[in-house]
Amino acid sequence: MFLLMRIRYWRDTLWCTGFIFAVLVGLYMLPAQFELFNPLAEAFDDFELTDLVYSRHLGEDQNLEHIQDAVALTDTNIVLVNIGYLNRAGIAQEIFNINAHQPKLIAIDALFEVPRAPEDDSLMAQAFSETKNLILGVKLLNPNYTKGGFDSAQVTYPMFDRYALHGYVNLITDGEDKFRVSRHYSPQERSTDTAMLAFSTKIASIAYPAQTQAFLARSNEVESINFRRHEKQYRCLDVADALNPELPFSLKDKIVIMGFMGENFQSKSWEDKFFTPLNEVYIGKTAPDMFGMTVHANIVSMIAEKSFINEMPDWLALCIGVLLCMANVQVFMWIYYRLSRWYDALTKLLQLLQVLLLLYVSVLSFSFFRYKMDLAVGIAAILLAGDLLEIYMGFLKPKVLQQTAKWFRKHEPAPAAPTEE
Repeated sequence: MFLLMRIRYWRDTLWCTGFIFAVLVGLYMLPAQFELFNPLAEAFDDFELTDLVYSRHLGEDQNLEHIQDAVALTDTNIVLVNIGYLNRAGIAQEIFNINAHQPKLIAIDALFEVPRAPEDDSLMAQAFSETKNLILGVKLLNPNYTKGGFDSAQVTYPMFDRYALHGYVNLITDGEDKFRVSRHYSPQERSTDTAMLAFSTKIASIAYPAQTQAFLARSNEVESINFRRHEKQYRCLDVADALNPELPFSLKDKIVIMGFMGENFQSKSWEDKFFTPLNEVYIGKTAPDMFGMTVHANIVSMIAEKSFINEMPDWLALCIGVLLCMANVQVFMWIYYRLSRWYDALTKLLQLLQVLLLLYVSVLSFSFFRYKMDLAVGIAAILLAGDLLEIYMGFLKPKVLQQTAKWFRKHEPAPAAPTEE
């Protein structure tokens, strides 16, 4: 009798767990255009729980001396230089002034694919020729979803190409152009069957070859960016500063990244700017907070410091979700049979406590170990388990048992005819 009860107990556990996950799949497959859910979806689409960790370390009034993690300390090895709306002659003059201070490399987050005024192009070519390590950005075009990689790229004008190395400046973003959220990037891609490093990876490969080799050895097609710094955590030169031969600080052996940061530091600009986890507004972000070149700088810093983010694989997230669901089903069934009067109150309390605990564990995991735990499946299963178990026990189980008994009666072999002795 005890064995039969255990078999029925596990049968109900497995059937109810399957029912819960069937409902989860059904909810996941709901058409995205349901107007009822659009406002809520748009509000939370740009939010991740880990944003709370970033905001904790990088608040507006932070005291750097009291932050144990070094996330807010200035990376003095990288200098950001604003090119504003300068023409090529103006950019060339900035490069001449920078080269006089002997930087380790100059990387320009801008595209130079077509000729402009001949005198300006000649001056820029001369500046490029005098640069020790020059990296220019290119843009990959026409993604090939069948073969992987890209079918073409915006190449650098040949007059400049011979002086430079290249890296693609494409960033992975969620949302439309007006609402671009940057969280991930691809370290390397294939363009016309040729391997190419990302702009930031190329910078790191020259400045930090050993760290870059270790980073690429992870063999991840997509990496989460460990955002640690805003512009104020890097040394920056505005247009006027870079055009002045007397720079305010030395650039010797520094990584110089040049790109657009507005007309000047006093003006506000949304051009080439992204939403990132460091945005002050967690949910429903109102204004982008980081220029593209600063995103590249954060990636270079991440590689140099080996502060990589590891993510829970999908198979592990699914296994944890199934185990959490089965555990809750078993506990809730016990309450259903033994404490039916208190079922709703007890299950809702247990669900709330579990969800809060899992969210807290996720935040701690990312805060201390930079490990992103994907517990969404488990949390969703927990939130649905209480109500769906009642549906299963009160409606589905009797129907299943009734149909099963009917099937067995229908297929039961006829009794054998009595034999004469």
